Amino acid sequence: MNHGTQKKQATEAEKQPVHSTFIRTIAITLGLMLCAFSALSQADDQGQIHQMSLTHHDFEAWTFTPRANDEIVITNGSDITHSIYVTYSDGTVVNLGVQLPGETVTWQVPEAGDYLLQCWIHPIIRAQMTAQTPIDASPTIVQEVEDG
Repeated sequence: MNHGTQKKQATEAEKQPVHSTFIRTIAITLGLMLCAFSALSQADDQGQIHQMSLTHHDFEAWTFTPRANDEIVITNGSDITHSIYVTYSDGTVVNLGVQLPGETVTWQVPEAGDYLLQCWIHPIIRAQMTAQTPIDASPTIVQEVEDG
């Protein structure tokens, strides 16, 4: 029996599982990337959640850019009651209700445009918000067709 031949055959057999494992790893990685991309696209369609804070006399400055479908969560950070309402550019008014100290209210931006947030109780408390269109994260596929 030739021990050199057996060793060579064993080495070839060992290569097969490594190759299969490599292919499986690539397939799983691509699958996970596809799932992550799908989740990102779905999240953009649903909008983002943004936090705002309300003090005694004003809305604190926010650092986000609101977009259509985003959810705005406003926390009453003062020790007095507020009652926020939102006026749309077409004159529609949405009342977010009475907000006791420490409570939050939520409003979803319906579309791109200008909005005025104001307190019924303290009309001096107001903020102008401009919402943009949502970011479309889904790729556009263009197929050229040749006339034949």
